[in-house]
Amino acid sequence: MEKNIINKHLQKIVEKAKKDRDVVGVILFGSYLQSYGFNDIDIALVTREGIDERTSIEKRVEYLAELPEKFDIQIYQTLPLAVKKEVLEGKVLYETKELYEIAYKTIKDYERFRKYREDYVRRVLVEK
Repeated sequence: MEKNIINKHLQKIVEKAKKDRDVVGVILFGSYLQSYGFNDIDIALVTREGIDERTSIEKRVEYLAELPEKFDIQIYQTLPLAVKKEVLEGKVLYETKELYEIAYKTIKDYERFRKYREDYVRRVLVEK
């Protein structure tokens, strides 16, 4: 898929998100941002706090329905903590103040979790 076509789809996502009161941020992440090849275009929709799981699923389906198969949309709040941290290293396409509050909380949570994750990884690698 050509870069200009991808950018048009990304712009459509951002425009839709700006009108969506439930979405407080859009972040492009994953292999598309790397200089090497990519399989898909990963996008995280960051929703306002308090969105229930059903609404999150509906929101994901709603956004995916308007995009080619190469696009993959995830709801940020439903991702594992380690993946959330990776998403935050991506490119922010749309932001509100609430996005940064959510990002700050994620970073704090990840820092508390990191020690346990590193201990687990060390144990798994030592056992192999």
